[in-house]
Amino acid sequence: MTFGYGLKHYKTLVTAEQTTAAITAPTIQKKSPPLPEAVSLPVEVSKGSASLKVNLFNRQGSLLRQTSGILLTENRYLVLPLASLVDSYQVQISLNNGDKQLIGQPFAIDTSAGLALWKLDLINHAYYPLVETDALFSGKEFVVKDNSAQSSGLVLSIAYDDQEDVNSLYFAKIPNQQQWLGAALLDPDSNELIGLVINNINNDNTYSVLQTSSLINLLEELPDESNATLAQASTFYYTRTALGQLQRITQLTDDQQWQEALLKAKRLNYQHPQYKDRVLPLMKLSFTNLINQATELSRPQLALRLINQANAALGTSTERLITRTNILNEMSLHNKAITSLKSALLSTPEQADLINQLIRKTVFLKANNLAEDEKEKRISIIKQALQDDPNFDQYHRYLGKLYLSSGKFDDALHHLNSAVILNEQLYDELTPLINLAANNQSGTTAAEVPLQISNNNIFVSVKINDDSTPLRFVLDTGASFTALSAQTAASLGITTANDSSVLNLETANGPIQAPLVTVDSIALSSVRIENTDVVILDTLRGADGLLGISFLKHFEFNINQSESTLTLNRRSLQ
Repeated sequence: MTFGYGLKHYKTLVTAEQTTAAITAPTIQKKSPPLPEAVSLPVEVSKGSASLKVNLFNRQGSLLRQTSGILLTENRYLVLPLASLVDSYQVQISLNNGDKQLIGQPFAIDTSAGLALWKLDLINHAYYPLVETDALFSGKEFVVKDNSAQSSGLVLSIAYDDQEDVNSLYFAKIPNQQQWLGAALLDPDSNELIGLVINNINNDNTYSVLQTSSLINLLEELPDESNATLAQASTFYYTRTALGQLQRITQLTDDQQWQEALLKAKRLNYQHPQYKDRVLPLMKLSFTNLINQATELSRPQLALRLINQANAALGTSTERLITRTNILNEMSLHNKAITSLKSALLSTPEQADLINQLIRKTVFLKANNLAEDEKEKRISIIKQALQDDPNFDQYHRYLGKLYLSSGKFDDALHHLNSAVILNEQLYDELTPLINLAANNQSGTTAAEVPLQISNNNIFVSVKINDDSTPLRFVLDTGASFTALSAQTAASLGITTANDSSVLNLETANGPIQAPLVTVDSIALSSVRIENTDVVILDTLRGADGLLGISFLKHFEFNINQSESTLTLNRRSLQ
């Protein structure tokens, strides 16, 4: 049977004869916060101490742990916290005369207060009388005493209470490095019993302590016959007390049983929201490991569902934002990733810097995942991103290069200049491209190229794929394609694949077949054309290559043989 406590008042009257067996002690001077130092004041008891040493044994008969309990009222009821009884099979008490006695099964268990009670036949033993009091409150100092030691402590705050309008359970600090489970709390002025330590919250000497009103109610509502067992103590502690459930969740996380820990943590957080400061970190730990497991097992949809659940329960976190974005990007769901990040930006503006970084990363992944010949789509992606983030220098840098390679020099010049204005560190990198765009603007003279005329052939100096070595090309305005000699192509590392296109060409020596390849760039003086097709010819009679219309079509050009110059004026290519 489970007992609760309510708005009831009970006062045990202590007779003159009983007073000789009750706790008496000298008055302890009350101190002011901060925490009082540990005290060592003897408590004089006429017939021993009302706190008993308790030995707990497991099923194999081995000592499991030692703890403390208190005797209450003239009936000498022994009260122990459920937390101290976990996994125990036998309970043995040590009496003041040195005798040890097994006490069997508890008479009653109160899961609301987290206590177990025994009826003991210890007529001549000291006990704590119960006096109606509501002495615990935040900032209250107290003396804590068990069967062998005494110290001082301070109430930190109210913890929770299952019953409305009753303040019974508190968090308290006891600085002395000792396990105080089952110890009595005494008022430093009156020496009255004002509470009981029922659980150790963590390792920084924080405990949960129960006010005596719960002890009074427990005794008032005792059943007529015993119906409790030690086995129930463990079960009830882990399943019906908030602190026991919390301890069980901690054990599950220590054992990496993340799913079960998460389910229990959700339930406890719903039932006892006052413990959220301790439950939410365990929920976060469980969610994080479950998300990582789903990701490692290549189950992205499960990972995304867990992230959504974690965000709903815990709020958006930096870690989960990054993980969610990475998963969506790996699934090539870039639009979904960007939409999700924009929503996060509205709901968590304090994370704007991180979210903007993730959006920028996703935009570039989206653009770079397109095929090489989909420049217009890339341009559209970056232009759209610039509407939301107009001062990001890397968008301008990327877009300027796209426009430059597409022959849109006015647009290229605008974005390249914008990038340098926004980030001066880009000056050295982008200045040559800015000059190139400026030289190639529609209607401007792109370059005047010196010519070499020999044996009725006109030669120009050309660079292929930004190679530093200038090559000697024949300028041939009658040739449809630009060509490389096979020897030059080999020296540049340009090879033909088995599936390369082959062109049928008419030459002075008759028709031939020549493989067609695409080079990254052809540069002539200060002008440069990217991604241009060239043919590979076996020989070009002493020349490295031939510059034909496939290159010259980008320009209005004029050959001045008297001055040995080639003037190139950029055409606007749409």
